[in-house]
Amino acid sequence: MEAFKQSVRNEGVYRIRMRSRPEDSNSPYVVASIPACQLLLGKFKEKILIRENEDGSVSSLEYANPYFHGDCVKLLSSSSKSTGNIRLKSAAAFVMPNEATPVPLKLEGNMFVKGAKTGGKKGKNGEKGGQEESKSFFQRYWHIILPVGGMMLLSNFVAPPPPGGGGGGAPGGK
Repeated sequence: MEAFKQSVRNEGVYRIRMRSRPEDSNSPYVVASIPACQLLLGKFKEKILIRENEDGSVSSLEYANPYFHGDCVKLLSSSSKSTGNIRLKSAAAFVMPNEATPVPLKLEGNMFVKGAKTGGKKGKNGEKGGQEESKSFFQRYWHIILPVGGMMLLSNFVAPPPPGGGGGGAPGGK
């Protein structure tokens, strides 16, 4: 208990470790840690998540506890002079690897790769790109036509009057 208190005073960490292959005493350790102060403020509650590889070896540990604000040194000095053992309240879970979706090996429809084939869904008659070809010119390019047309309309309303005043008849009278 005294070593833990000293670790809290020195702003040390509480570290856990386990072998990546528990049955092999020569396998490397997987290590995780949290500040010792947080373990004290959390009343020694901890959560451990053990992630495994496909072959059953441990790939990583996630170690956490409920986060509490407070002054650890003040808590240590105000607490009783306990010299007994620390009782941890632990919860652990194993996480098996998930199968990821495969990355496509063929590049289709990539405009940045020269010579890449354009992809497309097969139309009703079996030809590629059936849906894209059945769209009209305006359906395919509306996102370009609409802003350009809007700017042309607005430019007529916002345009300044032509120079020269544009008034009525000739100046001066007889």
